[in-house]
Amino acid sequence: MWSFLGSPLIIGSDIRSIDDTNKATLLNRGLISISQDEADCPAFMIGKDEGKKYTFGKILSGNRVALAFFNINAEDDWSQNMSISFDDLGIHSESGIGLRLTDAVTGEDYGVFRDGYSTKLQVDGSKILIGELVQG
Repeated sequence: MWSFLGSPLIIGSDIRSIDDTNKATLLNRGLISISQDEADCPAFMIGKDEGKKYTFGKILSGNRVALAFFNINAEDDWSQNMSISFDDLGIHSESGIGLRLTDAVTGEDYGVFRDGYSTKLQVDGSKILIGELVQG
């Protein structure tokens, strides 16, 4: 979530003893690019469900947008379906515009989506995507 806040990243632990998983997250180029994007736009909430699932968007430079899915449901031990309609971003299916989605963490290209995107996340799971506007 820190990459969406656009604030300095302050770590409250000794960086010499951070485990490899957390270090990889903190040094991830995709997440840093969202945090330090030159457009410097604030994140906005797209949706929430009973305080357990949140979706956010953030306008980026270069005709791009970042999308975030967070499943913070600690009470139930099952995965959650989550989705974002591109109508909520002002991208209507009739416009002929879609988003080429890339996983911000892994760099995996998911292809072009026209109406929205859905994912299934485990408890305490998250997914952050970078979408590039494409015509046609």
